[in-house]
Amino acid sequence: MIRVKTESFDYEGAVRFFIYESRPDGLYILYFKDRVVFEKVAERDCVVDSPEPTFMIPAKIAVEVQRALVDGLSEKGFIPASTEGVRGKLEATERHLEDMRGLVKLWTTATVTQKGPDHGK
Repeated sequence: MIRVKTESFDYEGAVRFFIYESRPDGLYILYFKDRVVFEKVAERDCVVDSPEPTFMIPAKIAVEVQRALVDGLSEKGFIPASTEGVRGKLEATERHLEDMRGLVKLWTTATVTQKGPDHGK
């Protein structure tokens, strides 16, 4: 499974991104060279011990870059795993509200029928 770790460098004003994969034969970090490659690195307690990150961006635009990446992937049909649960909860809430509307309609109809249409006049 591919994972991402970040590390902030306040003195550099940057966020370092490490895209890595743990394989049976070791730890590999993704680099953008002439092409995208995974290079094996020495196993350590933390992947951020790697000599260089996959890429770095200025900290002041990190959130904006994150949103742009998610939006760009979403436009191509990729759905972030973190939103799948939210989507399921939203759909369940919508079904629940529709059920409640139906019950209120039944209750209102039954109440008017029992009391008669002229009740309260």
